[in-house]
Formats: sequence, structure tokens, C-alpha cells
Amino acid sequence: MTESLAQDFIYALKNDTLMNIVACTNTKIWDKDPAASIFVPAREAFLGPMFLQAVDCFRMISHHIGEEPLWMILSAKFGLISPDWNMPDYSVHLSSSRSSNGLVSFSEMEEQWDEKSLSRYDTFAIWGPSAYCKRIRELTSSRSSHFVRLLCPAEGLRTGKAVGALKKFREEIQQQVCSIYGNRLMPLRPE
Repeated sequence: MTESLAQDFIYALKNDTLMNIVACTNTKIWDKDPAASIFVPAREAFLGPMFLQAVDCFRMISHHIGEEPLWMILSAKFGLISPDWNMPDYSVHLSSSRSSNGLVSFSEMEEQWDEKSLSRYDTFAIWGPSAYCKRIRELTSSRSSHFVRLLCPAEGLRTGKAVGALKKFREEIQQQVCSIYGNRLMPLRPE
């Protein structure tokens, strides 16, 4: 199943119709490094295993084609944010009722969706658990006027299996990127 999702991912990537949505995570840089700055770029702040599968995939794609695929983070507190947005620490979770205080509202997310013109994309790859797939499905249903394909390899799975499904998805994407772009590797930039 993830093989066909990976094929759809590659097709949309090649046609510039793909937007990746990566779920925020409970584990953040401040948990590992209490001396971290108060504000950190979102791409560096989240350290959960599902998030890291997505980031590894995007780095690999950038290594092969010279640029990252388009992606945003779905933050339970801030909504749809750029990976380069400097964010503070927080403790709100989209998939848990115990932390609904501070949860971004659906109407705020609809406004962000429109501001960022996300309805122009035909395919969304959701790098996260079911609650995030559900929220993006709700947004595409209310905001998009055309057929939208959601790629949700971790949907319906418990955390351990979801991480495994995203790893397999990433590996299948990597195989296809390597078969398409072969040895045309871009030099790796130091991180």
C-alpha cells in the first residue's frame, strides 16, 4: 500500500502539486536541551520520530534534486506554520483531549489555509497520526473546490506502527527518487 502512496507522492512532487503537512510532536528541543534558545525554527524544535521521518525524507529529496519539497507543520497550538518560523515551547496536543486548552481553532486554521493559498495543491502528504489526517481532510473538504488526494500512511495506526509506516513510506520515496534522479546528486550542505 505505501508503494502506491510513494508513487503518488513522486508524481505530485514532479508536477509541483504536492504539499507536505508534518505533525507537531510532544518531544521538542527544550526537552533535550534546556539551554536552547526561547525561540527556535520549527524545523529544529520538533524531535518526535514521525517528524524526523519527514525531515529525513525532505533532506534526501533536497540532496537529489537541489531543493526541499514544500512543507508546513501542523502545530496544535499555532496551526499551519512554516518550518522556518521561530517558535516557543508549548504543550498542546491535537490528538489528546487532555490538552485542549490552547488548541488552535478550526476557524483559525481555515484562515491560515486561505492566507497560504493551500487549496492550489492537489496532493497532501500527511506525516503524522490519524488526528492530523482528519484535520487536513476537514480543511480540504471545506476549503478546496477540486479533488484532493491525501496520502496518510500512518492513519489508523498506533504510534509504533505509525512510525514504521512512515519509515517505509520514506524508504519507498527514496527508492523512487534514486531511480529517477540516479547519480545526479547535489552536494550536501553542512548542517
